[in-house]
Amino acid sequence: MRYKRIAIVSGDSNFAWTVFSGFSGSAAATLVAYPLDIIKTQIQSDPGKRHKLMRSVFAELSYHRLYQGAGSTLVGLGFARGLKFVVFDALTAYGGGASLQRNPSLVSLLNGSIAGAVQGVFLTPIELIKTRMQLQFPASGLTETCYQIYRTEGAAGFYKGAPSVIALKSTWNGIYFLTINAVQSHGVPACVSPKESRVTFFAGILGGVFASVVTIPIDVVRVRIQGNRDGLLFREVARAIFKQEGILGFYKGTFPKILYFGVSGGLSNFFVREIQGLKDFERATKVG
Repeated sequence: MRYKRIAIVSGDSNFAWTVFSGFSGSAAATLVAYPLDIIKTQIQSDPGKRHKLMRSVFAELSYHRLYQGAGSTLVGLGFARGLKFVVFDALTAYGGGASLQRNPSLVSLLNGSIAGAVQGVFLTPIELIKTRMQLQFPASGLTETCYQIYRTEGAAGFYKGAPSVIALKSTWNGIYFLTINAVQSHGVPACVSPKESRVTFFAGILGGVFASVVTIPIDVVRVRIQGNRDGLLFREVARAIFKQEGILGFYKGTFPKILYFGVSGGLSNFFVREIQGLKDFERATKVG
């Protein structure tokens, strides 16, 4: 069994560039589509049987609240999105056994799931803070929100809902990278390079859409756990949703989630692969 060696943090690695490009994609997605994320959270947090519509939530929110919590969590979210690409590319570069190398789809699924789990560990406190800020009215700043969490729930409160976040990000990214691999391997005409900008962007959009459809139920439970201070476990929250709202309660906020993560997934993949391509071109030019 042979493995390729790759330096994750060495000077000749793409670590910094990948994190920077992930941050760039996250920033672009935040500017373009963040209101969809806050609308999604508002819909998913409502325990009522009747599903809120996007337009009714939009009408309830004042203009400045559409970006509530965006700036305060942008750096953390951007770093986490870059981090998952770093982990995924590192695992892919290391390779695997012959059976895995014969099945690139399975490799993408497994590596994406591992990268998502690593991302989930880092993202748990950031998602908690973002969710609390999105649901607060009147809005509180980052410092005040963190202080309130620490004062009422202690330091461990920042990792409330960690299993749901890790499960969500692991499943989401496994499907995301699997879809990207499928599109670039089998969904591109022979005359088109799978590394073309339009291909990476479109593959990222499809990956974000498919991953979001599958993980909606986990996300609804996560929002209920992290948006409240009652300390209920995943199974307790899931049981309450099913009992009070039925199976459809797990699919609240589906449309805004698909829109947001479709855009986010496309921009993230586009920025990461484009900046990596520019860096590789620069390196090849220097060698030449």
